Amino acid sequence: MQTTAQNLVKNPSFENISSCPNGANNRLNWYVYDWWGFDTTGTQVFNTCGVTGWGGVPYTSIGYRTPHTGNTFSEVLVYFQGGSNQRYYAQGNFTSALLKDSLYCVSYWASRAIGGGSYHANRASKNLDAYINDTLLNWNNGYGNNLVGFIPQIKCNYYIIDTLNWTQISGIYKAHGGEMHITIGNFNDDSHIDTIAVAPGYHRSIDYFLDDVSVTPFTLSKPNLGRDTSLCLQNFPYTLTAPLGYDSVLWSNGAVNAHSINITQPGKYWVRCVANGCGSLTDTIVIKTPTVPHLKLRNDTTLCK
Repeated sequence: MQTTAQNLVKNPSFENISSCPNGANNRLNWYVYDWWGFDTTGTQVFNTCGVTGWGGVPYTSIGYRTPHTGNTFSEVLVYFQGGSNQRYYAQGNFTSALLKDSLYCVSYWASRAIGGGSYHANRASKNLDAYINDTLLNWNNGYGNNLVGFIPQIKCNYYIIDTLNWTQISGIYKAHGGEMHITIGNFNDDSHIDTIAVAPGYHRSIDYFLDDVSVTPFTLSKPNLGRDTSLCLQNFPYTLTAPLGYDSVLWSNGAVNAHSINITQPGKYWVRCVANGCGSLTDTIVIKTPTVPHLKLRNDTTLCK
């Protein structure tokens, strides 16, 4: 299991606020330290001290929700009907730069907003991804529209439907070195958004509450089956071994949670090691047997001295 490590995200649960987010202008930029919503009219923040029906908790301007932890959480907009790729993002800072070629466990919690006022949100999405970068991002596709040219390294691969509980999104990230920021939201345009109908109601927007963002050093050893190799038949069975500490291990031969397997023939083998709350790492090896050349002399013949 991934051990607890220092969270590099500043103010990861949005608890450090400048003042209570009262009224309709409960914007991330105005109230939460070390987080940025790109503008003062987009990303919202909610706190137990806020006004009911606006920035208050649990009755927010976009539906009922209690925090995952603490007293505060934020929000991102991943889709707005007729809004021409309208998006809200939440962008946070790290306490120190990520180290080159190091692995990090990235995690954040989301809950689908049911909507507020005269509409009930009836769709869910799985486009709630995270992009990790050296510098702060800003609008580059028109004010308030989806960011373009950035491929998120952490992908949400399932529809976040639950409105009662929080859902964890996580993945393992390999740093190129120097990264200082994480941006969470939908990086796709409207023509490439993945949505699904989950309830009756008016489909106006898809909003997600956001809480407890973390980026921590990954402490487990990476799976390493070795380089591709050739073995003579007498070298079988051959043992492949996975590292210890993972929550589950799956082998290509169907073995589950086995620390090692013995293979009896050449082929392609892989192991997938899963750390709950972080993600999985996979390694593959190809094992061949050497090919013995067929020796052939020329036809019998007669030669002069």
